[in-house]
Amino acid sequence: MHLFRGKGVVFEYQGCDTLGISHIKGIVMSTVSLRLPQFLHKEVKNIAKEEGISVNQFIATALAEKMSALRTQEYLEQRAARGSRDKFDNALSKIGSNHPLDENDIVITD
Repeated sequence: MHLFRGKGVVFEYQGCDTLGISHIKGIVMSTVSLRLPQFLHKEVKNIAKEEGISVNQFIATALAEKMSALRTQEYLEQRAARGSRDKFDNALSKIGSNHPLDENDIVITD
């Protein structure tokens, strides 16, 4: 049984991936049976070993990253729906005509 460092995720690894139920630092865990293609399972084990983490930690982190990306996309879509081209243009008009420097510009300071 491997312990996910810092978050209290317990992973019981016995050929098929099973998350154990545990109550560590107030985190309630649930059991998930996961079936992976053999090549993917082998690669996950190799990467986790290279990173010095458990397979559980790798899977939990990958899942959290994917969920974060999806939630960020939803948030940005909601913000875009509330946006206004007129308000955007108005805000840009307040900036003036200064253009950002590019790599060919030379800045001289005293």
